Amino acid sequence: MDKYKFPFIGAGKATYFDYAEVQVIFKEIPNRNQQKRIEVGIPFPINDFIIWEENAFSVGSEAEVGTKIATFYQTINGKNPENQKDYEDDGWFFASDSQIDEFNKNIVKWLNEINQISPILLAFRRNDPDSIDVRLSDWHKWSVKKLKLILPFFDNVVLQLDYKSIKSYVLRKILHSESEMVNEKYKKYLFLPKREEIKAFLIYPFRI
Repeated sequence: MDKYKFPFIGAGKATYFDYAEVQVIFKEIPNRNQQKRIEVGIPFPINDFIIWEENAFSVGSEAEVGTKIATFYQTINGKNPENQKDYEDDGWFFASDSQIDEFNKNIVKWLNEINQISPILLAFRRNDPDSIDVRLSDWHKWSVKKLKLILPFFDNVVLQLDYKSIKSYVLRKILHSESEMVNEKYKKYLFLPKREEIKAFLIYPFRI
């Protein structure tokens, strides 16, 4: 029996600098009532952007998410940040470990709750390239092992050369980060046509 209820690529101790986002692919298309129930519990501040595309769902924050996390979430002692990192000269700010931990716990809690509303095929969290001390968990490692079973659910994206949808974004990020999963079919999708791929990377609010 599987230890985890659904795959979560990017699970673990994520840190955040500028943006935070999570994508969810459900096994079926949630109805409007289910969508409303799913939206109610979206953790702050990734409730700035909410996008639905059939059974694909994306939520994300506006810029300077580290500051928002530090403002909203409690620290260990409830008063003073124990290890916030503020590099004012460069304009970089990172919330403290305990604030980020609370935010990450809220994301996991929310994902488990919405899985009860509409079963999740795959949850995905991109690692912020500007983040520090990212530690992927056993849940992430278990999820990577499940990818060979999950990737066929993206075959329509590949066949249609879709570079503009939520599913396309998730698939491309997975293929880039898990290169060993790329067979010839996915290589063709990932790199052709390059002009369309470049356009797709620039689609707001999804970010490289």
